Amino acid sequence: MDQTSIPLPKITWHQVSYLGRAIKIVWESGRRWTFSLWMLSILQSVLPVLRLYVMKLLLDAISQGYADKTLTNFKTVIPLIVAMGVINISGALMSGASRLVNELQSQRVSDYMFEIMHDQAAAVDLEYYENAEYYDILERARSEGSNVPLKLSNRIKGVLSDAIQLITMGGVLFIF
Repeated sequence: MDQTSIPLPKITWHQVSYLGRAIKIVWESGRRWTFSLWMLSILQSVLPVLRLYVMKLLLDAISQGYADKTLTNFKTVIPLIVAMGVINISGALMSGASRLVNELQSQRVSDYMFEIMHDQAAAVDLEYYENAEYYDILERARSEGSNVPLKLSNRIKGVLSDAIQLITMGGVLFIF
């Protein structure tokens, strides 16, 4: 079989510098919202591992109770069931809070980007507005530019969240 390889795009250091600038824009637009969103993301990445660990303890307590045929081990099941409920409810609350913070941060980044573009547009000479090519670039920046920094930040956050989940899950599997 002929295997065709998909050519990977060439990434230059100049392009990587845009990533840092995008993160800086997101951070400067709202430090508290950015910090909150990243912390919520880290907490949400740890929840599945915590859920699995409590489930393991719960199953161990139930199987131990059946093996001993006593009700003393079943008393440890109730707190574990409550812990599982708390974990599930906190996961739902964090998911809702994350969506809300993401929406608020998206609005802040959009406003901040429009402010930057407005300042830049006001600083240029009026003859640039007579140039159709410049005006097209300005309009494209207005329509697309406000979303790009937040999208990049969210993708990085997603990759880091997945990495945290992978590392914690691997650690738990290695321990048990």
